[in-house]
Amino acid sequence: MGARVSVQPQGILLVVEPGDETILHASIPLNLGTGRKSVLGEALGSVLEAEDARRCLERARANEPPFLIDPLVVRDRQGRVFEALAHRAGRRVVVELFETPPRPLGEDVLGRLTVALGQVARVATLEALCAHAARTLADLTGYDRVMIHRFTEAWDGDVVAEVCRGGMASFLGRRFPGLGHAPEARARLERLSVRAIPDVGYRPQRLEGRGSRVDLGGCLLRGVSPGLRAALEALGARASLAVAIVVEGRLWGMVVCHHGEPRPLPPSIMGAAQVFTEMVGQQIVRLDSEARAHSRARVSAVMEGVAGRLAEGAGMAEALRAALPDLRALFGAGAAVLSLDGRQASADGPLDGAPVEVDPAQKVLVSERVPEGVVLPPALARGFAGVVLLPLSDAPDKDFMVLGREEASCLIRWVDPRGRQALPPAGLEAWDEEVRGCSRPFTALDEEAAVALQLFLAERLGEVRRREAEDALEESQLRLRHLAECSSDWFWETDAQGRLTTVSDLLKGLGDLRAAELIGHPLTLLLGAPDDPGEGSEVEDIESALARGHAFHGLTALLRVAGRGQWWVRLSGVPLLGAAGELLGFRGTGTNVTPLKALQEERLRAQRLEALGRMASGIAHEINNVLQPMLTMSYYAGKRVEDTAFVRQALADIEESGLRAREIVRAILAFARQAPSRRQPLTIARDLGRAIEFARKGLPQLRVFTDIEETSVQVLANETELSQIVLNLLANANDAMDGRGIVHVGLRTQPDVGRVRITVRDEGPGMDLDIRDRIFDPFFTTKPEGRGTGMGLAVVHGLVEAWGGTIGVESAPGMGTIFWISLPVTTATALKTSQAEP
Repeated sequence: MGARVSVQPQGILLVVEPGDETILHASIPLNLGTGRKSVLGEALGSVLEAEDARRCLERARANEPPFLIDPLVVRDRQGRVFEALAHRAGRRVVVELFETPPRPLGEDVLGRLTVALGQVARVATLEALCAHAARTLADLTGYDRVMIHRFTEAWDGDVVAEVCRGGMASFLGRRFPGLGHAPEARARLERLSVRAIPDVGYRPQRLEGRGSRVDLGGCLLRGVSPGLRAALEALGARASLAVAIVVEGRLWGMVVCHHGEPRPLPPSIMGAAQVFTEMVGQQIVRLDSEARAHSRARVSAVMEGVAGRLAEGAGMAEALRAALPDLRALFGAGAAVLSLDGRQASADGPLDGAPVEVDPAQKVLVSERVPEGVVLPPALARGFAGVVLLPLSDAPDKDFMVLGREEASCLIRWVDPRGRQALPPAGLEAWDEEVRGCSRPFTALDEEAAVALQLFLAERLGEVRRREAEDALEESQLRLRHLAECSSDWFWETDAQGRLTTVSDLLKGLGDLRAAELIGHPLTLLLGAPDDPGEGSEVEDIESALARGHAFHGLTALLRVAGRGQWWVRLSGVPLLGAAGELLGFRGTGTNVTPLKALQEERLRAQRLEALGRMASGIAHEINNVLQPMLTMSYYAGKRVEDTAFVRQALADIEESGLRAREIVRAILAFARQAPSRRQPLTIARDLGRAIEFARKGLPQLRVFTDIEETSVQVLANETELSQIVLNLLANANDAMDGRGIVHVGLRTQPDVGRVRITVRDEGPGMDLDIRDRIFDPFFTTKPEGRGTGMGLAVVHGLVEAWGGTIGVESAPGMGTIFWISLPVTTATALKTSQAEP
């Protein structure tokens, strides 16, 4: 073992068996006061004072790295004083003895250390911290050159600060290759952060003794490899002290001190350097925390800006475009491309053809070079040497934001004290390397900011899209609801047993009947046949279709709800089938055709009236037949007054004939009588606007421009009839323009005459005088057969006149058409009169 392990001669190294406290190995086989030539096999207490030996063993049993600033002061049996470091090396105890320096660590050094520790806690930047550390360690050690190395990801060491004196060469700004920092070497530096070589040209001593080999990795006196000695000599160093800068358990960098002459340092001085360097590591953590807090504050500001704009109603694209300047500043980017749903845009505007291609599996990316998963067109590539890519959804190829840093040419000034190969040593070699094709490096804070922003923006985009989908669904439901409201149909569904499970809220024409009164009832039990078999019910056909699972269309039946009423309805339905073809129920529509039935009855009544006209002579004959007995009996009764029985019979015959005449008259009047529509005061500006919006839903392709005077004046009219008038006029205009023009609807008050004037102007072909004169005639139409009945304008004309208004038309070929309606403004007197009407 002794031939394989060597130590430096600046102290004495002892390896002790902790059980019996005997010395197993020693760096020198000399007598330390035991009276024997060798200390091997001796008890530690026979070499050192017994109490000092006990204190060394107790400190070693604590199993902590050597605390250099507070070494143990011990004496050997000859009275010599040493500074001792005691620590564990596997199962053994290692005691390192250093002769007490002629000038121990005094109050002046402690004072300077205290001041330096106070100053280092106040520096504001990493650059200032490293410069201050180099000056302080040069003062503590007295060495000629002190360098602060910061390790790169490849474990190369950049010299970021330096104090250089005594004619030694400067390496500030240069990079040392990391060939000597193998993983085991880095682990050793993290465990024992100090490496001292008081004399590079020392003569190694063998470690004598018996037993298994001892790991000296934690020992200050361990030997130096030939490669490291050659490297130090190439750098002009005869003495060296290296102290690791450990930040949160990770090797961040190293303080490297060189001196042009051999210069041993006592453990207390090395301990002061160790304590100060530990404080530097803590301050790096502080500065990192401050930088992280600043970066997070900037990220939070971007997030708050995006969230605020979204809360104000902006879309995601608008919010992100507004945030681009802050995002570019945050990442030091000069260019940016935003893509949502595959529509890409830069700060200059939209990009045609989605030129930026992103891998569909791309994750958050922060890179100094553009990876293979991102393809940029040549026009954009110049601004994207380095990229920050934020996927905004599960489809990164469609939704992403990419920020680009421009290329930053970087000159690395390398220096290698061993040449490009670790062994054999080749002296000092220096060269420059220009790195192109990448941006300036990103930091860990950039990566943290990118991850936080990606999570936030993806979540917000998801929320916006969910809200948009919900709004679209609600709008679709509202549109369908409005269409249903505009439609004369209502909707229903049944289960497999034929029970109604869903019914439209609005049951048009069914009075105040509510859907809840129908749900749960079998549909067939609600449908009944009329009292008169000749009224055309098809309820048996409906029941048959429901039972067989067949579709049915336009079948009429009488809907009867006990205690609520009965209505004629026309039903259509289709079966709902499961995946296996089983019947799940029916879905269909219902239409109240009671008014149609009434219209049919009205037509029949009109026919009866016509027949009544034709039969006027017959009716006159019947009346004459009734009057003739009355006249005859009254004549003879006057002649035979004394015959009371005859007079009584004559009077009875006269009364019977009179009653019959009265019944005939009453029947004819009842047959022809009609009830007037109910009118009420309408705020014409408001209700006209509603009527227009109602009509728009039925004519979605028609463009309507309105110019309605804001007024609160009222007219005496019917809101439903107003909607009918507006719908008729707009539908006629739409037909006249073939759906390609614009209709202008206006309203103006005429205070001088107490009226309002409504105008409807289209851009159609206009009318000649012949057509214009007949436009309000019933059954007159210019539309192709099957597209009109010719009753629309006749109805409009009748309604307007019923309101006490007038309607007119202005038109000429090629000039379009204007319909105008003039209505009287409601007054208190008119209102009272209207309320007094039966």
